[in-house]
Amino acid sequence: MADAIPQSMSAAPVRKLHTLAEQRCNHLAELHASGRWALYYGKDQFLACMAQALDAARASQSLLLRMSNQAASAPNPTFASLCRESERELRVQKGALAS
Repeated sequence: MADAIPQSMSAAPVRKLHTLAEQRCNHLAELHASGRWALYYGKDQFLACMAQALDAARASQSLLLRMSNQAASAPNPTFASLCRESERELRVQKGALAS
C-alpha cells in the first residue's frame, strides 16, 4: 500500500481522510443507537464494519500526529514512511490485543 502513495504529501488529504473516518464512526454509532443497523447488516458484519471504521480513524489520527511531530523536527517527512510506521504500530497493537 505504501508504494502506491506519493512520497510527500501535505496534511490536508490526511485531515480529510480522518474527517471521513470519524463521520463513518459517527454514522455507525447512530445506526447502533437507533437499532437500524439490523436492517442493513448482520451482527458479525456490523461489528466488522465498526472495527474497520475505528481502525481507519485511529490510523489517520496517528498519521496526522506523526506528520505534525515530524514537521516540527524534519523539514519534509515522506508520507510513505509515515504510512509504514503507522502500519507497524497497528500490527503491534493488534498483536497485543490478540494475546
